[in-house]
Amino acid sequence: MGQDPNHFSAGQEYQQEEQNSYQGGYQQSRSSYQQPHSERPGPGYRPYGQPGFSQASNTNQALGPSSINLAPNITAFLSYLAGWISGLIVLLLEKQNRFVRFHAMQSILISLAEFVLAWALNIILSLPIIGLLSPLVWTLYGIGTFVLWIFMMINAYQGRYYKLPFIGDYAERFIG
Repeated sequence: MGQDPNHFSAGQEYQQEEQNSYQGGYQQSRSSYQQPHSERPGPGYRPYGQPGFSQASNTNQALGPSSINLAPNITAFLSYLAGWISGLIVLLLEKQNRFVRFHAMQSILISLAEFVLAWALNIILSLPIIGLLSPLVWTLYGIGTFVLWIFMMINAYQGRYYKLPFIGDYAERFIG
């Protein structure tokens, strides 16, 4: 007896599905998708968290050595954390890393500028008619200073030498 040409056994059906199912660089099988050989990791590949894994961190190496036993980007981040107080502590402790000293000095100068601006706003908003805008102005001032501090902490942590207008120039002059 002959076999029906449209009837496949389970193995033949699976093979034919594999041959006809190419989608976007991946080969489809019944159990999973497999990457083509060229996209598979090499022999020295170690997944994150496994023994032998090392994360490349060129940021800290490019920033140079620090006299504090912390990575330079972490130290620069910490200089912004408590305003002028942490900036002053970091500036006094760090003797050799220009990146860390710059961010510490910039933190001190930002705190000083915020103090002067708050003092000026307090005087201006004490005037009778302008005082009506006081809640709005203080809310905008608080949001603005908060966003500025977060922005500067992120830049310091990412190892960026970000200079604020005017303040950054003075910070560079003070650290030499």
